[in-house]
Amino acid sequence: MEESKRENAGKVIRDHLVKNWDQTDGSTPNEQAEERMKNYRKELIKCVEDNKKIFTGDVWVDVQKKTEKIGMGKAHRNYFFAKQACPSPTNDQDVFRYNRKEDRIEYIWSVPDEASCRDMINNALLVPPEKKELLGYVIDFREGRLLQRAKELNGEVKESPVILKG
Repeated sequence: MEESKRENAGKVIRDHLVKNWDQTDGSTPNEQAEERMKNYRKELIKCVEDNKKIFTGDVWVDVQKKTEKIGMGKAHRNYFFAKQACPSPTNDQDVFRYNRKEDRIEYIWSVPDEASCRDMINNALLVPPEKKELLGYVIDFREGRLLQRAKELNGEVKESPVILKG
C-alpha cells in the first residue's frame, strides 16, 4: 500500500512538471519531465539532508516553482525551502515532510499554477484518472481545506473569533 502511494505522489509531481513544453529544443515532454524529475528528487533529498542536521523535529520542504524568462526562452526552476512548520498552501507549490521518527520523506500535497487550477476546476469532469488526485488538492486548496490541514499539522488551535472595530 505504501509503495503505491509513493508511485502515486511521484506521478502527480511528474505530470505537474510536464507543463510548459517548448517544442524548439527537440526533446519530448516525457524526456524533459524525466530529466527534471531526477534533479527534483536529488534536490529534495539534499534539502532534507542539509536541514535535518539543523532542525530538531520534522523538516518541512516547500517547493516553489517559478518560470523565468531567459533571453527569448523560458526556464522552469524549483526552489526548495526547508521549514520547521508546514507551510501555508499557495499556487505552484509541492509540500513534503521529513518524518524524523520514521526516517522517511512524506508527500503532502501539490498545487499547480493559477491557470491550471482554474482549468481543472472548470473541466473537472474531463480530468483524466491519473490527475484526479491533483484535482482533489486543487479543490481542497480553493475551499480552504489545505490551509486547515496545514494548521492542524502545525498543532494550531481553531481561530479565535474576530473582534470588529466600530
